[in-house]
Amino acid sequence: MDYRGKRRRNESDSKHNYKRRRSRSRSPSTSTKSRPDLYKDKKIGDYKYELARFLEEQSGITNPKDFWTFYDKYQAVQASKNLTSTETKLLNIHFIEPVKALYDKLPVLDKRGERVRISPRRLRQFPVNDTDFQQKTSFAKLKKLKTAQGDLPIAQHRNDIIEKLKEARVMLIAGDTGCGKSTQVPQYVLEAGYNKIVCTQPRRIACVSLAKRVAYETLTEYKNTVGYQIRFEKTKRADTKIVFMTEGLLLRQASEQETLNSYDVIILDEVHERHLYGDFLIGIMKCLLHKRDDFKLILMSATINLQLFTDYFAEENVQVIEVPGRLYPIEMHYRPIIKDPFREKKGQIRL
Repeated sequence: MDYRGKRRRNESDSKHNYKRRRSRSRSPSTSTKSRPDLYKDKKIGDYKYELARFLEEQSGITNPKDFWTFYDKYQAVQASKNLTSTETKLLNIHFIEPVKALYDKLPVLDKRGERVRISPRRLRQFPVNDTDFQQKTSFAKLKKLKTAQGDLPIAQHRNDIIEKLKEARVMLIAGDTGCGKSTQVPQYVLEAGYNKIVCTQPRRIACVSLAKRVAYETLTEYKNTVGYQIRFEKTKRADTKIVFMTEGLLLRQASEQETLNSYDVIILDEVHERHLYGDFLIGIMKCLLHKRDDFKLILMSATINLQLFTDYFAEENVQVIEVPGRLYPIEMHYRPIIKDPFREKKGQIRL
């Protein structure tokens, strides 16, 4: 009997303690005292991590880190100008959707599991569709790109290449490694008005990497202007203007006369690598020059034998362009020769 009474008392005490714990956890006074800013309206900059997906869906910003850097800088400029609340409008902003619809698409919880507290007033001042940010980033990218292109040695021969290509049917470009001939010459030919250009490369990885680089430089990464075609893989479409392909694939297309006749300019890069595919292609190109009057051929290499190819295409009007490479200053420093004392000690010990 005593054991049963003690067991009942323990059960009643545990129930009483459980009720006390629940009442403490539910009491609003303790939670508000420990977290006084729980129901306070926060700034948008406090939710940079949570708004990353929201920015990508509503305004197409794929790099939120750069956007938040821009946002912080503009907020600092705004604060220095002491703008009023009616003037806080960032850079000609036009919302994709009304503020009410955008407010419903905000994230509910943050990374800590707490509720996101952004008022509609804060959202109206926030650049959801920041066109100026997109323009500034693209302009900075374009400026850096044009500066890099202008620093290449082949950029000085751009007008010369375009003018001579109109007159000549065969062009030989001898440029040192790193002068920019593989990436820039197809762009110069495209600017000259030719819409079907093929540039061959001896390796497949070179075709893929050059196609991506030229598309990046021409700002057509998401278009079909530049593509590549290798074995079992291609990004070439009917409206593609510049195609990078392997020599073996172009040699296979030589059996199809309609496909080969559709090209306006064929660029054979790295022709100094004498192999079976390259020699056959040069022979086919010479036959194609006799059949078509509107066909252009460009041969490029770093160590090309100009005399050999000039004699081979002696019947055609051959133009030769030599592009020097970059020269960097070299300084030679001589250090004094210091005798090793340990070597002398080893010699004494051996004696």
